[in-house]
Amino acid sequence: MPFQCPSCGGDSLKITFSLELPPNDLDDEAALQTVKCGSCDFLGIAVYRESRRGRLDSESWSHSGYEVSGETLEPLLETLSRCPAPSDRRCQCPAHLTFGMQAWINPAQHGLDVRKSFTMRLAR
Repeated sequence: MPFQCPSCGGDSLKITFSLELPPNDLDDEAALQTVKCGSCDFLGIAVYRESRRGRLDSESWSHSGYEVSGETLEPLLETLSRCPAPSDRRCQCPAHLTFGMQAWINPAQHGLDVRKSFTMRLAR
């Protein structure tokens, strides 16, 4: 499903890779994703987080995007793509062990050069 690009406003921002992360202290579900716009070549990282803690009828989620340079994205994507089972949050590969150790609230906290953040919005 496409998202709205924060750079050109087009409806061609797509998730190019997704690594499902294990639950942590804050999230029941989380995914570290790479995104790219097919119209303007915008590059970024997205973090999907979901929590079902609290009242039985409560659920919260966020899907945040972060603009990064190709120099930042390339080594990250290389590491992520080495995972043999990206949708298996119990995978014990180096990517899952490295990226699954902490909550992903902001990729800049993990040493990634983030230019700006944006909300992942579904295409119209």
